[in-house]
Amino acid sequence: LFHSLSQTSKMLKVVLCALVAVAFAGFVPTLEREFPTNDRGECNNTHDLPIIIAHQKTFFGEMMDCGQSCVAEKTCVQECMHKKIGASLKCCSCFGSVTQCGLQHCFFQCAAGPHSSACMKCVWKHCIPDLRNCTGIDFPPQP
Repeated sequence: LFHSLSQTSKMLKVVLCALVAVAFAGFVPTLEREFPTNDRGECNNTHDLPIIIAHQKTFFGEMMDCGQSCVAEKTCVQECMHKKIGASLKCCSCFGSVTQCGLQHCFFQCAAGPHSSACMKCVWKHCIPDLRNCTGIDFPPQP
C-alpha cells in the first residue's frame, strides 16, 4: 500500500509539473531584442537575457521536460534548465522556484487544466510576482 501511495504521489507531481509548465508557458513574454534597463533580477543581465530570448520558442518544452523529470524538485529543475539552455544557475533557480510554487500553491486548481481560469489565477497570484522579482523580467499583465 505505501509503495502504491508513493508511486501515486510521484505520478501526481509529474502530471502537475506538466500542467504548471503549460500554464507558465502562457506567461513567457515576447521579449524585446533590447535589454530591459533595470538591473534587478537573476536573469536580467548580458549573459542570461540573450539566452532566454533565443529560447522563447522552445522554453515551454524545456520547462516541461525538466519539471517532469525532476518531479518539481527545485534544485533539480534549476540544474536541468541550466544544462538545457545554458543560462546561469542563479537565473535557472527562478524556474525551479516557479515549478515548486505551482506544485505547492496551485495543485488542485491546475489539476482541472493548465489553461483553466482557476489555474492561471492561482499561478498569477502565488507564483508570477516572485518569478518577476527573481528573474528581473517584467512579464505581461495578467491575462
